[in-house]
Amino acid sequence: MRPSGAQWPRCFPLGIALWFGLGCQSLPPQAPIERRTVELRLSGSPQVSRAMLLGDFFAQPVEMARRTAGHFSIRVTPQRKIHRYAFRIYRKDLGRWLTIADPTGDVLDATAERWTLRRFSAAARRPRPLATPIRLVDLVIYELPLRDYVAPTTPFVAPNSAALPGQTGSAFLELTRWIDSGYPRQLGINAIELLPVVANGRVDYQRKTPERAPWGYNAISWYALDGDLGDAQAFRALVDRAHQHGLAVIIDYALAHGYGGKHQTQLTALHPEWRKPRHRENRWGLTELDVQRSDVRAFLLAALTRFLSDYQIDGFRFDWAEAVAPEIWRWFVTRLRAINPNVILLAENPKRALLDVGGLDAHWDFFFQHVAPLLCRGVERYKEFGRWVDTFDKLVENLSTTPHPTRRVRYVESHDLPRLMRQRVRAQVGGDHLLDLDGDGRTPDEIAGGGREASMLCATLLLTQPGATMLYAGQEHGADDDLVWRHDPIDRRRRDALLERHYRALLDLRHRTAALRRMPLQVALADRRQRLLAYRRGPEIIVALNFSDRPVVLTQLPLTEGQYRDLLGEQRASAANWRAQRLAAKSGLVLQRIVELRR
Repeated sequence: MRPSGAQWPRCFPLGIALWFGLGCQSLPPQAPIERRTVELRLSGSPQVSRAMLLGDFFAQPVEMARRTAGHFSIRVTPQRKIHRYAFRIYRKDLGRWLTIADPTGDVLDATAERWTLRRFSAAARRPRPLATPIRLVDLVIYELPLRDYVAPTTPFVAPNSAALPGQTGSAFLELTRWIDSGYPRQLGINAIELLPVVANGRVDYQRKTPERAPWGYNAISWYALDGDLGDAQAFRALVDRAHQHGLAVIIDYALAHGYGGKHQTQLTALHPEWRKPRHRENRWGLTELDVQRSDVRAFLLAALTRFLSDYQIDGFRFDWAEAVAPEIWRWFVTRLRAINPNVILLAENPKRALLDVGGLDAHWDFFFQHVAPLLCRGVERYKEFGRWVDTFDKLVENLSTTPHPTRRVRYVESHDLPRLMRQRVRAQVGGDHLLDLDGDGRTPDEIAGGGREASMLCATLLLTQPGATMLYAGQEHGADDDLVWRHDPIDRRRRDALLERHYRALLDLRHRTAALRRMPLQVALADRRQRLLAYRRGPEIIVALNFSDRPVVLTQLPLTEGQYRDLLGEQRASAANWRAQRLAAKSGLVLQRIVELRR
């Protein structure tokens, strides 16, 4: 018999709920809030011998009832629309108390303490699903650092400020306004990829003070949204509006690693046995979860299911995917596709086994992003593993011999690559990987050659490749900020109108021309001396790119006799006339043969 005014809870699948004690979510209220009671559950290691509920349900901390070893529960009566709370657990093995958030909570607030927030008011309406799923080869992804959509006065920028109980940031709301402006669809993108939206943390080990991670891969919750960005209601609205505009929503997700080092994740404080055996702090100071354990996999699957079912997102981009065995990925992929057969599943790392065995759809093309920006900047060679590598040859190799050409996401800027519009940058190819350009064995080296010409050349190269492609926020209009290490709102950046028109023309051409997205690429000319590259995109289209700093005559351009038109301009000419023309330094040309219909 249920208490007066209470409702049947909507829980996780029975087996998961019984084992983990995952907190249940209430159905829409049928009676005033004060008459309704709900049960909060907590499940952890048998080393957790006591648990207390902190927060604003009660004036003082209250002891939770012990159900079985490591499992606790308590019934509460919400008195307001939003409550914030945390758990205080006693670990026998440590001999001390620890404070943690609810591992299955909806949102962690924007204070430094990271309290769990739960809404008990109106029903949470799921976003409407995307009307027409987007095929992988047709994806044009726009990677978004949510930090860049936060006003400087929000708690996200000042995490140690005295935030009010229940306070959250405005990034989800600001991004929803950006979507409603129509800009994404006008530009020509059809998917947005959000850097991690789950609650994350970071500690400045020198200053011993908490600070927010610039990107969000240091998860302290695999379920809860980051209160710096907004609440669950705002995130649902974001996804709903994106779908109305025909945009797929992909989120970055760190499946098996999170906030760690000397500072454990809140999850491993509750489940110390879930850490990877013989765990050592990795190069990024992250804690790694042992996904070989069936209980860990069940917990992570339930977290992913929440995003697919409750928030109706369209896909995941999994960070550091190679840390999980391909056979384990197959286990996750099979179950995620049972929920949504059209879910987009991307791996960060370019490992064939992640696709062939793991079943993931595609991976980021590290090798393309490694060399393409260098070549567009005019860098002819670099030293790798003790030997000199020619950038032109490396790109030709990538385009000619790459397996699964349509099962990769190509890009030239991202959250851990320098901006092409920056004149001088460190020789960086991703994360903390620095290149040795002068051969002295020391890094970092600086490279020049950035600016509009390099950006336009790379745009032409990028958007004429097969498979999915990705732009980094602001790339299309010449953003030259220093990645995302400091607050720098996108709408305040200067815009390069010529570059933006070039991107719009290329994206429009890509959407209108299926061959650019779906046909295999065939290298037709690779002249290393002149740095002139040409490749076919279907039977009638050829792309010519001049990576040198001087004009090149197109004498060698392999064109079938006939008339050709410039798809990025208005010029039409015969094959002979095109071969007699000069291609300007650091520029590209996309030609299509005009086929005359015979009567």
